[in-house]
Amino acid sequence: MLDIFAENIYSSEGFCWTEFDVNWQPLISEVSYGHDIETSWLLKETLDICQIKNEKIEQMTLKLAEYVLEHGLDEYGALYNHYHFQTKKTDRTRVWWVQAEAVVGFYHAYQITGDETFLAAANKVWLYIQTFFIDKRSNSEWFSRLDAHNQILSSKLENDGSSLEPISDSWKGPYHTVRMYIEIIERLGGKGNDGME
Repeated sequence: MLDIFAENIYSSEGFCWTEFDVNWQPLISEVSYGHDIETSWLLKETLDICQIKNEKIEQMTLKLAEYVLEHGLDEYGALYNHYHFQTKKTDRTRVWWVQAEAVVGFYHAYQITGDETFLAAANKVWLYIQTFFIDKRSNSEWFSRLDAHNQILSSKLENDGSSLEPISDSWKGPYHTVRMYIEIIERLGGKGNDGME
């Protein structure tokens, strides 16, 4: 599987292709920033759990984080959804799980490299989540999607606090958010903040 990632899925430019035909030719000409930052830390975790030494894969994980940091992070601290090569357009929708994976992915890159740029990025995304994604209504949780202007797409709030559509959708669940919290707590050793705000 690691060989397949290195030879077919990963692009030497620093991102991963996402869908393929039977001959491993990419079917979609786009970058998925959320999948790439998630892949960056999960591949390294795979190496660690399986006790595999593979310098090529380790370098690939850092290049993925670097590419996402350079191309996918906006001025607010949000990670974009996709970049389409054919149209040369960025889907600037902010998606809940993409932000969660960015916190873990950037913090992971900081742990490996000691590069404070990654720590700053993890903090920036975390603050963005706190400011825009977490619904302040009682017993609520994260919104699903925000637009390019940080306006809520997933739950259009009325003046009385009710919404026109649900805060969730068929793809939304606690998987990414809960895992983000657990990963960061574990990476901080359950204490202190090691630079995380």
